[in-house]
Amino acid sequence: MLSRKEFDQVFDSLYIIQNRDEFWWLYEKVAALNPKIIIEIGVEQGGTLKFWQSLLPKDGMLIGIDADPLTLTKVLENWDNSSKKLEANLSQPKLLDLKILTGWSTDFATAIAVGKALNHKRADFLFIDASYTPDKRAHQASEAEKEFTIYKGFVRDGGLIGFDDIHDLKSFLTKLPHLEMPPAAQRIALYRK
Repeated sequence: MLSRKEFDQVFDSLYIIQNRDEFWWLYEKVAALNPKIIIEIGVEQGGTLKFWQSLLPKDGMLIGIDADPLTLTKVLENWDNSSKKLEANLSQPKLLDLKILTGWSTDFATAIAVGKALNHKRADFLFIDASYTPDKRAHQASEAEKEFTIYKGFVRDGGLIGFDDIHDLKSFLTKLPHLEMPPAAQRIALYRK
């Protein structure tokens, strides 16, 4: 796990759109799981993936799902640019199993690909940050609910499911009991399975 100082250095070196303090809150919650497998839906340029990578052991698995076929290229460029800005000890890549799956998160074929990648294992954490409206200005609660329904079975009992852009998902999130949120939550919520 990164210290807060290291976290801030990495945060400043990446293209990442999350709220810094809320994301630190989430990062600490996920770190407490000692995760081995993490899934993220909605990778964009991989800023949050870099943080998940820092929490995983060398034999861990990180799965990213995005509809954009250029996602892997964007992730690698973002990570490379970040490494150039960071101190050497923070920029060393870990040898873990990184899989970027291209496809719509709610497509059956994408869910099948995730299941194959997991090979009967369960994730410790799932981060849902996709389901954009066609104009990419807001998340759709109905799509987030579909993603939750499809992918929650891939998360182990006691694992966590995080949601980004909660202001767009209120109609769905009110259905989930016991949501955790950081103080003055604006974007992030957490559900314990």
